[in-house]
This record gives sequence, structure tokens and C-alpha cells, in this order.
Amino acid sequence: MEDSARNFMRSYEKFNYYIQDTLYTDVLTHELMINDLDYTVLEFTFIVLSSVDDIILQYMPEIDRDTANHLVYVNNKIKKDWQYYFDLIKWHLTNQIFDYTKEEYENNGQINIPSTNITNFFSKNTNYGDHERSNTTPNLTDDLPF
Repeated sequence: MEDSARNFMRSYEKFNYYIQDTLYTDVLTHELMINDLDYTVLEFTFIVLSSVDDIILQYMPEIDRDTANHLVYVNNKIKKDWQYYFDLIKWHLTNQIFDYTKEEYENNGQINIPSTNITNFFSKNTNYGDHERSNTTPNLTDDLPF
């Protein structure tokens, strides 16, 4: 990093590194499965080197996932996962529609603002109860331009 390694969490959020984390993990898991290899995929780890303060830190994100709905719970926020964006890109390429978003096109210009049903989101995966969460409610965010 061209910043302190201690500031990695800002970059993690700003550049949506959770997508990289979950994509690599899913691809590796898939390849092991189709090749019938008996390995365990460990949690993704970022090794952060800083040119500013000459330190090396290891970051191991705790990411809860709702793969059925293509959502991830990252740093008290609900975000779309890599599979959502992959499917979205495939849709645009297949339909050759680039001047409207998929949602705009399919709904003839009507856009619904989704409810964030936190109880339903967390009840879908038993892992969510294993992590301490702050009292603040997660926000559905989408920092990418799709």
C-alpha cells in the first residue's frame, strides 16, 4: 500500500475487496469439487505491505454470506456479492442492452426501492448468530456503478 497498512480497512471498503475475497474462495472451492480433490479452503487472508511505515499486517475478513440472494454482510453493511455482478454482466451481454440498467429495462422505467428485512436476512444462515454485531442496523449499499 502507498498508505499505512493500518489503514487497509478503508481500502477494503472503498475498493470492494470483499468481491475479490469471495470470488477467489468460490472459484477455488468449485475447482476442488469438480476435480474431486479433498482439500479444505481456508478463509481468505490479505497480506498488506506498507511502503509508508514499513510494516506488514495480515487481515482476515469475517464475511457472512447469503448466497441464495447474492448478498454478503461486510463491516456492518449488506452488499451484493460477485455472483450478482457476474449475472448482471452476462445479462447485458446476452441482451445487448447498455443504455439502461437491467432493473430499469425489465420494469419499463419503474424502480422499486427494496426493504432491508434484517431479520429475514440473518435467519437464512445460522452463521450470523456466531458473530457479535453492533447495535446499528446494516445498510444495503452498492458502491459499484451498476
